[in-house]
Amino acid sequence: MLREKNENYIQLCEKCDPSDDVINLILWFDGSAFRKTGKSGKIWSMMGMVGDLNPNIRSKLENLVTFFHLGTSLPKNNLFCEKYMESFENLMNNGLEILIGPKKIQIKFKIMLLIADSVAYPKVFNCNQYNGFFGCIKCLHPVKSIKTPKQKRVYNYSDQYPIRSKIMYENAVKVAESTKNVFEGIKGYSWFSKFMNIPEQFYLDILHIDFHGTFETMINKWKKDYKNENKKLNKFYLNPSKRELFDQMVIKVRYPNEIKRHQREVFENLGDLKANEFRNVIYYLVPLFKDFLKDTYFLHFAAYATALRLMCQIKISKDDLRDAFLLMDYFVKRFGHKNMYGLVNMDYKVHVHLHYAMQVLNYGSLIYITCFIFEGM
Repeated sequence: MLREKNENYIQLCEKCDPSDDVINLILWFDGSAFRKTGKSGKIWSMMGMVGDLNPNIRSKLENLVTFFHLGTSLPKNNLFCEKYMESFENLMNNGLEILIGPKKIQIKFKIMLLIADSVAYPKVFNCNQYNGFFGCIKCLHPVKSIKTPKQKRVYNYSDQYPIRSKIMYENAVKVAESTKNVFEGIKGYSWFSKFMNIPEQFYLDILHIDFHGTFETMINKWKKDYKNENKKLNKFYLNPSKRELFDQMVIKVRYPNEIKRHQREVFENLGDLKANEFRNVIYYLVPLFKDFLKDTYFLHFAAYATALRLMCQIKISKDDLRDAFLLMDYFVKRFGHKNMYGLVNMDYKVHVHLHYAMQVLNYGSLIYITCFIFEGM
């Protein structure tokens, strides 16, 4: 079985003195407004959990570490960190001394992973936005500009673009710093590079990428996209009567006892559904779509859902991961086809599914490391 403890984690441990006590942190960075409408202040936060703990307890409230910054606008790259993260930097550089009985123990801290959504990660890594040129921090996909009613940048499918390595990232930083120009999507130095390997230790979170990302987008299209840009009827569109019938079936399903949240109607409550509810649909309701989606779209969706389920297992075999990679590659490749959802819908979140298999190989199941606990606070 694939190990949950990955090669990066092992390397972190090997760099430490065997006599040292080291805690490896999984960090989460995000910002949110005080209120949904109008101009208001923001709270930008970085939280952490202990990666060395068992996945069942690492996300408990008592095991979280928090750092906060309050402001009315987005902090500038690096300035935010250098000004407001002094205590965190001191913790990383000097560790923490604790007293256990008569014995003093020096605890050292290292970053194992950092999670940030598509809006926050450019602030963390000082790089282009997800919809900018070379906006993917994981690879060198340049993105493609296409003409719609407005100019739009998309991630056309390709397996030819190289994966960014730590060395490639550091070289791009040097070029950007020396020329004062953006190079391969990198604007310059990132404060976090002092404590972590970029981009290897940047983690793609299933909550943002899928449950409130690609899957939610697909359901929105099934509900709302009656016609395409050529004024032709979209074959994936579900009319109101089909949506109503599907919702009636959803609420009649008996879910496993561990599902605590009541599952609401999918299409009727689409704008208010929680990530757990989208997860329930992917985990348990895929067969229901067979009677509603045309075969081409159902098989495409089933490949996507199966790949996610394989990569969310507690134990994942090499065969499982191979199958998941092939299914996800098929999903991304077909997504932008003119007979599916079209190139115009090939956004960043669809693209990064190509990086999931390597992430699972390195860090284990996608369900082991999520930001559910952080987003729920």
